[in-house]
Amino acid sequence: MKTKQLRNWAWVLLIVLSTAAVCLAQSDTARLQGTVTDPQGNAVSGAAVNVTSVETGRLSTATTNELGYYTVSALPPGNYRVDIAQKGFKKVSRTLELQVAQVGVADFQLAVGEVTETVTVEAGSPVINAQDSAMGVVLESKQITELPLNGRNFTQVALLVPGVIRGSGNATGNSGNAETYRYGQEGGASLVVNGIRAQANNFILDGIDNNEALVNTIVLFPPADAIDEFKVQTNIAPAQYGRAGGALVITSIKSGTNDYHGDVFWFNRNKALNAEDFFTSPHTPTPSFVRNQFGFTAGGPVIKNKLFLFGDYQGLRQNVPSGPSYATVPTDAMRGKGPDTGEADFSALLDPTMTAGLDLTATHGVIYDPATDGSAPASKFNPNGALQFMGTGAQPNVIPANRLNPAALAYFNAYPEPNCTHAQDPQCNPIQHNFKLNRTVIENWDDWDIRGDYIIDTKNSLFVRFSSGHSNQTNTTSLGVLPSGFGSGTNFNYPSGASVGLTSTISSTMVNEFRSGYVRTKYGYEPPLSSTAWCTQFGIANCYNIVTGGIALIGAYAQQIEYTGDFGPYLVPQTGFNYNDTLTWTKGRHTIKVGGTSSPRTEPVSPELRQGRFPACWKWAGPLLQWRLRTCGYRVRSFRFTRGIRGRL
Repeated sequence: MKTKQLRNWAWVLLIVLSTAAVCLAQSDTARLQGTVTDPQGNAVSGAAVNVTSVETGRLSTATTNELGYYTVSALPPGNYRVDIAQKGFKKVSRTLELQVAQVGVADFQLAVGEVTETVTVEAGSPVINAQDSAMGVVLESKQITELPLNGRNFTQVALLVPGVIRGSGNATGNSGNAETYRYGQEGGASLVVNGIRAQANNFILDGIDNNEALVNTIVLFPPADAIDEFKVQTNIAPAQYGRAGGALVITSIKSGTNDYHGDVFWFNRNKALNAEDFFTSPHTPTPSFVRNQFGFTAGGPVIKNKLFLFGDYQGLRQNVPSGPSYATVPTDAMRGKGPDTGEADFSALLDPTMTAGLDLTATHGVIYDPATDGSAPASKFNPNGALQFMGTGAQPNVIPANRLNPAALAYFNAYPEPNCTHAQDPQCNPIQHNFKLNRTVIENWDDWDIRGDYIIDTKNSLFVRFSSGHSNQTNTTSLGVLPSGFGSGTNFNYPSGASVGLTSTISSTMVNEFRSGYVRTKYGYEPPLSSTAWCTQFGIANCYNIVTGGIALIGAYAQQIEYTGDFGPYLVPQTGFNYNDTLTWTKGRHTIKVGGTSSPRTEPVSPELRQGRFPACWKWAGPLLQWRLRTCGYRVRSFRFTRGIRGRL
């Protein structure tokens, strides 16, 4: 009696552990199940169930049990022909479609007759999903490629799913951050499902984790033409996926088939085809927006019914104007190029008609000689009690030639000449915003995938997929000839990933799916014109480093002289590995799945390289007198290495 009770408790424990383990084993394949009956509705046991892929000829088999029930697991999405045969009954054949991660139900009723006779179901009932409570929509290749997608971001199609909208903030890519700028004009991969924040989503590509770790966006964006189909699940994710509480986005790359197939595409936008803005005056020049998006897909058999290949490529070449940029640059007189050659004349700062837009609250435009500190009573606007520069005599705000710092003079002369007046543009003033330049955002992308499928035998099949991308976004500078302007420089993002899958039929009631792969991304920022040793050219000591390159951050913006330089480059490499295995076992009408996942990840968190900074050098004449080296200094932040493993068996 005790032995029987222990056996019963052991079965209960096994079932509990099996259902718990599945919460971390993920798969993008489908499952087909159903019941086979005779004309009176009685179960037909021992019937042979053959499921054959229309595209590749891959055969999966099962046998109905004593309840007439069958299950065929681990079926890649696609079209299948199902043949049911049993002695004393006519053979039944039906063609149906299975979608990604679908649990489809197809019941059959056999008619009495010879097995040599075949009943073909031409328009049977659709394959339904009556085995779980999942709520979601499968978006097929035809929808992805034929619906108008500005920018060809496949996640745009997900907005057709009820309860799904675009997110907001940096996750959409609208801020141009290195980790999210790809497809930023179309909202990136930011999806808000049923009000849950976009960072709670889970992206899966060919059964492998496809999530970036810093902001939890997507790593690999498959080209629209390369996607077989993808599913957006909007309710609580099934136990086998777990991980996140938002949307579950399961995507699969196309595979080769027994037929050769492919396409070539090119989408173009340019100035000649762009419409004029409705709100601009007639004959205003059309903005020079240029986009070329091009690529191809190709697939087919290497060995028919055995080995298949598929590949794709997509490129982007885009130039988008980011609007005019206004900057403040030194006048010729301030550079020592005025009538009195060699002297730096700042007398214009004392003329109210010349100083519109400037911030002169610190000294009211007066240039003081630091060598005369203590010579006059201290005040709010002259805290050191210095005397005003008077040139070689009665010349207010004129610095004599023998007091000019050669390095600072070289720095001022590196600025472009003023090119904008108030008469030409109301935004321009005599000193403030006296330089105008139209900036451009330039993007160059190259993305590709290659996938191979191999049917080893009737019980085993293998696939291998590799993906890679190389994306750069360059924002031109505000001064053109110097590293300058907010957001200028190059954001780069170099994603890559691979997936290997082995599906094995152990018996007619047991199938195992193994997935292994990785996703890797390396993104960051490179300051503009960083390969030039600007400080060395100017003669400024200690503001250039061979590691960071470029120039230290000097100056200010808006109401003062335009700053140059930046804080330096940064790099965020991430690598995430993923190993998961799922065993599906059919017992009677019950399907038990046992599985587990391991996802180790490496991520240097703060690899920022900082350059020096001269925060006190922007007060107009300050640089011309002396470089006040109150720098932040150069330092390399420590790398923090993190590793995490999740999984449960």
